[in-house]
Amino acid sequence: MNLIDALKEIENIVGKDNISTRKIDKIVYSFDASEMEGNATAIVWVESTQELEKILKVVNKRKATLVLRGGGTSLTGSAVPINSIVIDISGLNRILEINRKDRYVVVEPGVVLDDLNYEVKKYDLTFPILPASHKVVTIGGIISTDAAGIRAVKYGKTRDWVIEMKVLTGDGKVKVVSGKRIDDFCGTEGILGIILQAKLKLTEPIGKTSVSMFKFDEIRSLMEKVNELKDKVIALEFIDKLAAGIEGLEKTNYLLAEFEGNQGDIKDENKIAEIWKMRDGAYPSLAANGFPITGDPIVPLEKMGAFLSELGKMGIPSIAHIGLGIVHPCFKQKDFEKKEKIMRLAIELDGKVSGEHGIGLTKKEFVERNYADRMRELNKKYDPNDILNRGKVI
Repeated sequence: MNLIDALKEIENIVGKDNISTRKIDKIVYSFDASEMEGNATAIVWVESTQELEKILKVVNKRKATLVLRGGGTSLTGSAVPINSIVIDISGLNRILEINRKDRYVVVEPGVVLDDLNYEVKKYDLTFPILPASHKVVTIGGIISTDAAGIRAVKYGKTRDWVIEMKVLTGDGKVKVVSGKRIDDFCGTEGILGIILQAKLKLTEPIGKTSVSMFKFDEIRSLMEKVNELKDKVIALEFIDKLAAGIEGLEKTNYLLAEFEGNQGDIKDENKIAEIWKMRDGAYPSLAANGFPITGDPIVPLEKMGAFLSELGKMGIPSIAHIGLGIVHPCFKQKDFEKKEKIMRLAIELDGKVSGEHGIGLTKKEFVERNYADRMRELNKKYDPNDILNRGKVI
């Protein structure tokens, strides 16, 4: 009865056209890009942050649970509902302020990254975090996982660009957080609070760039080049020989280096665009060819050679933001043992199981104890009824 009563109250908030319990809608929203399947009890489309605040009061009262969903791009099951109501926040897509002088923007969580950059480009500014899913991923999504992307060597991760956030915590309180308190909500996958607004730093767009594409038969030689270039480039990306072969390229190990100015071998803008299109398409190509499950372990560069070599020996294709130490090994659906071995290897090499995708449902068993303890403590503080994204991370 609690769920039925909750849905009736939510319908009064959003209107009958913005809530659905139809089977087809529940099936669609029971998946995200991870291809994991959950169970959505209802779908709600919100049009204002005020509606979110009212919904959260209802859910707390009725002891239901919520999962927030933007672009559905999670590769770890973070947006997969576990007997939960799914709140689609893609309608919260307003850019509230662009300040050219002080170089910041204020946005709602459903703003798509490419749409944001299209608008701020008019002011000769850019938001430089560029994950491969930039065409569809929302700002709420990249904040929730602290996403990196291809230019992380120069620009770091999302957290480095968040000035302030307005969040709705699981207990229904609206808080404005800045400084270290941002860490409670950036990278914690929506288990503690809902982002209502985010104030983000902007910067000047990069001018003309050039790219060099290096090929290596041996990982050792490749890592020597990585160490030589890592402080001289704005992007340093890797595609291993197995992934290259699947993508239709020459079967060798590729290192893609992007430079500001003309230091790179390839200077033609169209050719550079083709190279990054190829890099962006690497994971979709692997997924379409039988390797849909991906990870994102982060490994110290001094131990990266051993990690990549082991992936090659095990026949696991991989791509990487190698300058930041984040690797994306790709697995077949039934490669459970291989995936577990690789996660444990990353930990043995003083790395972590997640560099930018988050923990979600797929990596809970590998979470470091200190991190898990911290999340449980914060969960009690911000979401004592455990209504937000239950079952994720811890």
